Amino acid sequence: MLSMQSTFDQFYVSANNESIRSAHEGLLDKRLVFGALSFGYLGELIPGELTSRKRPRSRIVIDPEAADLVRQIYRWYVEERMQTIQIMRRLNAMSEPMLPPNCKSGRWTRGAVERVLKNRRYRGCWEYGVTESVYLPEQDYVTKHFRAEPLRAAQIEELRIVTDELWHAVQVRRLDGGHGGRNANDGDSVKRPVLLNGIFVCPAHQEKQRLWVGGNRGQYMVCPVCQGIESKSRPLFSMLNRELAAQLTCHKCAELLMASDETLIGEVVSACQAEVQESQLPDPGQVARLKSELQGLSASIAAALRNPGVTEADQAETDSLVRDFRSQRAKVAAKLGFLGSALTRAIRVPTVDEVREMLTNLEQILLDGATRDPERVNLVRSTVELLTGGEIELFQAGEARSHGGWLQGRFKLHLLNCLVKKVTGVSALLEHPAVEVIIDYREAPRAKPSLYAPRRFTTKIS
Repeated sequence: MLSMQSTFDQFYVSANNESIRSAHEGLLDKRLVFGALSFGYLGELIPGELTSRKRPRSRIVIDPEAADLVRQIYRWYVEERMQTIQIMRRLNAMSEPMLPPNCKSGRWTRGAVERVLKNRRYRGCWEYGVTESVYLPEQDYVTKHFRAEPLRAAQIEELRIVTDELWHAVQVRRLDGGHGGRNANDGDSVKRPVLLNGIFVCPAHQEKQRLWVGGNRGQYMVCPVCQGIESKSRPLFSMLNRELAAQLTCHKCAELLMASDETLIGEVVSACQAEVQESQLPDPGQVARLKSELQGLSASIAAALRNPGVTEADQAETDSLVRDFRSQRAKVAAKLGFLGSALTRAIRVPTVDEVREMLTNLEQILLDGATRDPERVNLVRSTVELLTGGEIELFQAGEARSHGGWLQGRFKLHLLNCLVKKVTGVSALLEHPAVEVIIDYREAPRAKPSLYAPRRFTTKIS
C-alpha cells in the first residue's frame, strides 16, 4: 500500500508541475512576487488582491537603502579593488549593518558577498527556472542541476540597480582571479608586499611567464621557467626584491604624474572633448574576435559532450576539459558584455580643476603605496595597473652572477589614455603617443669613504 500511495503522489506532483511553472512565469511577467527575493528588493502589498492561499499579493519593488548598499559593494570591488573578505569585514564593521535575506548567522559572509556580486537581477535580468531538482532514488536525495536555458527570462529596467558596465566590470575581475597571494606566516607583510603580484612578466619565453614568489622567506620574485635553465643561459638570472620593486615602481609612477604641468592638463581636457566627438561603438575588430572565440568554445564544449569517452579515465578527462572550456567561455562572454555596455555610457568633459585634483589624488595614492599603507593597497594596485597596463616586462642587466646584476623593468605608458579613462571611466578610442618607461630595480650605490677622511679611534680604558 505504501508503494502504491507513493506512486500516486509522484504522479500527482508530475501532473501539476507544468501548471505551477506556468503560474510562476505569469507572476514574473506581471512583476509580482513569485519566490524568494534577492537582497535589494522587497514586496509591496497590493490592496485588495489575495493569493490562492488567501494571503496578500505583493509586487516586486526596489528597496532604496539596500540598493544603495549593493551599488557601494560593486564600487568597492571595482574601483577600490577590494577583495570579498575585505568587503565582508567592512560590512560587518557598520554600526547597524543591513543583512541579506534568510541570514541565520547575523552577519555578512564571503558567500553572501559573492552572491551579491554575481546576481544578474541587479542589472534588470530576471530569470525563472534556472535550475531543476533531480531526485536520486538510490541515495534518497534531491539535487539541483542548471538547465541549458532558464524557463523564462525577462529584462525589467525598472528593477535595475547597477549599470551594465559596472556589472560586467565586476564579472571580468571575478573571472580573471586575483593575484593577492596568501598572508605571511610571521605577519610581516612589509618585506613581502602583495601589491605587484602578477604584474611582472618574463618576455623571453613563447608565452610571457608571470613571476612567482620565491627566494629567502618569499621576499623575492623569480621566473619559474628560468629557474629550470642553466645559470649561464638564463634570461633572468637575478631575483626581484619585492619590497624594493614596490617602492621603486610607486615612486616612478608618482614622479611621472608630478612632472605633469598645465600643458598636460589642457591635453587631457582636449582628449576628452575628442572622445565625445568619436562614436561610442567599441572596436569592431575586437568584438568580432571575441564573438568568434565564444563560438569556438561553445563548439568545443558540444563536441566534448558528444564524445565523453568509454573508460572512466576518458570521462574524467572530458569533464576536466568541459570545465576549462566553460570557464574560458564565461570570461570571454563577460568581456564581450563589458564592451557592449560602453554603448550606454556618456562621456563627460571634465574641467581643468577636476583634472588637477585627480592628478593630485593619484600622486598621493602612489606615495601612500610607497610607504606601504595597508589601508590603501587596493587603490594603489588599481592605479599602478592603470599606468603600466597591468604588465611590466623584466630584463637582465649587469652581470649574470651573484650580486653582480639586477633586473630592469620596462613598460609603455599611454599617459593621456590612462588619464582619460580615469576621468571618464571609459577606455579611450583615440591612440595617443606612448612613452617607454625604464626602472632599474636595484638599490642606489653607496658612496665610498674617502681616503682622506678623518678616522675615528676609540680608546679602551681598563
